[in-house]
Amino acid sequence: MATVSGLSVWLGRGIVKHSWTLTSSATVGRPATLASLPDKTLSVRGTFAGSTIILVGTNQSATVAQSSLATQTLNDSRGEGNPLSFTAANTVQVNENPNLIYPKITALGATTGGLKSILVEVVAQSTRR
Repeated sequence: MATVSGLSVWLGRGIVKHSWTLTSSATVGRPATLASLPDKTLSVRGTFAGSTIILVGTNQSATVAQSSLATQTLNDSRGEGNPLSFTAANTVQVNENPNLIYPKITALGATTGGLKSILVEVVAQSTRR
């Protein structure tokens, strides 16, 4: 499983957008530390072609190897039991605020029809601005 680094862009005081572009060959995003910015909105869009994307989180340290992270799928704003799992474009609010978050493709779907390219963006903001 190849990982892809994310890109953080500060949009304003206390607001950051962190983005990953997942593909058939890079199916996991490198974890982002966004716990100090607890209000998060997730947007997912791109060529899914039967793929499933999830957003996972952990409270472990950023120094733990990614392959050793104990993670769980995060939930949307409706609470526990509403996992952030996508097979099509969507925008939702993230319920939890773990130390590390990252997206990953859990099912690649059809292998024909070209390379999948899915943009995952988290806009996170501080409650103090």
